[in-house]
Amino acid sequence: EPAADKLTKPWNVAAPQPKSLSICRCAECYVLNAMKTRSILDSHFYHDGRGPELQRVIWRNNGVTLVGFEFYNPGDIYDEKNIKNIQLVKVEAYALASEKVHGNIMATRDSQAAILEVLDSDWIKTFQSRHLNKCKHFQIMFYDEIYDVICEDIVPGSGPLCLA
Repeated sequence: EPAADKLTKPWNVAAPQPKSLSICRCAECYVLNAMKTRSILDSHFYHDGRGPELQRVIWRNNGVTLVGFEFYNPGDIYDEKNIKNIQLVKVEAYALASEKVHGNIMATRDSQAAILEVLDSDWIKTFQSRHLNKCKHFQIMFYDEIYDVICEDIVPGSGPLCLA
C-alpha cells in the first residue's frame, strides 16, 4: 500500500500502534485494547443497556477530591427513599467521558454489572506506583457518563452519601 494512502486513511484505534505514538495518559486511551475485567457490586449498581442515572457527584476539599456518587438504578422510582450511593475509597486518579465519546465501554449485555474492575490495566501502570499499592482501576458506567477511577475500593450504600 502506498505511503500516501496510509496517511489519509482513518486512524484505526483497534489496530496495534507504534510505541512512539503512545503518549496519551488518559484512561480512555489505555483501555482501548481488550482488558480482563471482573464485575463488582452487580446487584447494587447495574445496567439494562445503559447504566444507572447519576444524580449527584460528591466531592471533598472544595471540589478537589472525588469521593462518591448518588444514583438511581434502571427501574427505580425516582424518590429520595430509593436513592443509592457508592463511596470511592482513597481516589488517586479519575477520568470522565460521556458515553457518546468514550472509546471503550467495558460493560456488556452478558452481565448486568455496570462497575468493572480492570484487572490488567495499562492506565494504572502509567502513574507513580508508590501510592498505588492498594489501588485498582474501576470503570463505572452511568446512563450518560463513564468514569474510569483509580482508588482502593468502592463501598455501596443506600440513601444519600453521608461523609464522616
